[in-house]
Amino acid sequence: MRSDGPWTATFGCYGISLESGTLLWASHGSGIRGVLARMLDFVPGFTNEFRDTPHHVEGGQVFCDSGRVLDVKTGRCQRRVDPDSVQAHESRASIGWQFYNTGMEKYHPRVAAGRGVFLRHAEGKEGVQRGVFKIAAENEAGDSIWLFSVDQLGRHIDGNFYSYRLAPPFIYLVVSDEPRYRPHPSQKHVVTPNPTRWHLVTLALSTGKVVQDFPLGNSKLEECRIEDVDDEGLLIGKSSQELCYFRRAT
Repeated sequence: MRSDGPWTATFGCYGISLESGTLLWASHGSGIRGVLARMLDFVPGFTNEFRDTPHHVEGGQVFCDSGRVLDVKTGRCQRRVDPDSVQAHESRASIGWQFYNTGMEKYHPRVAAGRGVFLRHAEGKEGVQRGVFKIAAENEAGDSIWLFSVDQLGRHIDGNFYSYRLAPPFIYLVVSDEPRYRPHPSQKHVVTPNPTRWHLVTLALSTGKVVQDFPLGNSKLEECRIEDVDDEGLLIGKSSQELCYFRRAT
């Protein structure tokens, strides 16, 4: 997928090797239209809304908004389906998404994370105004097992879905040395980007202890985020310019 401009737009379909990061294929459409759309990728600052977009991946196939079904390894179009059926597809929410959603609810209901551990957001997640991020672990009876606060690290976290992810038996967090935003020097209620250094932190679900903490490079960036997690690793995006794949802690 590709995002152009200040909004979140997913125009274009790309296959990238998780082993090497090599671009394996690009498929924005069939025939001459797809070829022309691919050529426009190389025009700086140009957004082409006619590129096809992947909707979901299932069974080794990429289902696109147009109804095209691509082979995930080659990008070749295998067949076409009704575009409405693609849009109607609903994937089962991952446990990471379920846990994040509980933080949006007033009373922060808990989520069963496995091995007798239940997680909840202890307080409001961090934002420009709040600056708080805590996760509490309980047993089935509601007794406390551990409590983690980003304050323990002396760092900052956005608190949105892309900044942390529950993926048992670990919780992954992307944290920064300084807040991602800072108040505007003259305009009240306005913030400006604050480039900073980022780290990937891994918590053990059973203990809440940090088992891994390493820097995501030495450069100051406006943003780092967890794009996706699978059984093998995490895909980290850096300021919409670079994707990095890290093997999960064992």
